[in-house]
Amino acid sequence: MRVSEQAINSLLTEYNSVEETFQDLRSEESVAGPSEPETETEQASDADDGRVHTEIQWYLVQLGQQHGYDVHVAINDKNRTYQGERLGEDCLEELVLPGFSDAVTNIIRYVDVIWLEGDAIVAMFEVESTTSIYSGILRMTDFVTRVPNFAVDMYIVAAESGSNAVRKEMTRPTFETVLEPVSHSSLQFLSFEDARERYETLESMTYYQKSTISRLHL
Repeated sequence: MRVSEQAINSLLTEYNSVEETFQDLRSEESVAGPSEPETETEQASDADDGRVHTEIQWYLVQLGQQHGYDVHVAINDKNRTYQGERLGEDCLEELVLPGFSDAVTNIIRYVDVIWLEGDAIVAMFEVESTTSIYSGILRMTDFVTRVPNFAVDMYIVAAESGSNAVRKEMTRPTFETVLEPVSHSSLQFLSFEDARERYETLESMTYYQKSTISRLHL
């Protein structure tokens, strides 16, 4: 299902943040009653999406930590596991950002992965493994709207096969209107494949370095 640009504009006008939108929609769903049960195919697809989402989050967490950054995982994802490891393991338990309002902090505490250097945000990543990428872009635009003078690199992370569709959505006039004046920040695309490759490359280098050190101490 595609969401019209008019609908997106309406959401951005009516709500303060994407989280507020989701909460309101969730409340409406509960009042309306249960929806039709998903088919086995739909359930399997949702499970696959969830596994890929968690896998890519895990790579981004590892990459951030390997580069020496503090890492924060979305508060609703901290206890997800990949290869037996909790996503939030060795990550920041709380997102403390001096100088940021509670409203801003509440927006980005749901960002999938954040890299920080001290209390300064270095990069933010939204992983999109489903057909809709609006949640990630809306969260990023919510952030820069609230703190337009803050410089940060923002990434929408999705499968390479869907890169054209993602870039098309990223350049919608609705989002460009918000992002264009914020020239000191950037919204970029990063593929799942590139995230995996970067992790594997860094892991190989780390293994080689550890092996070299071990041999030197023999």
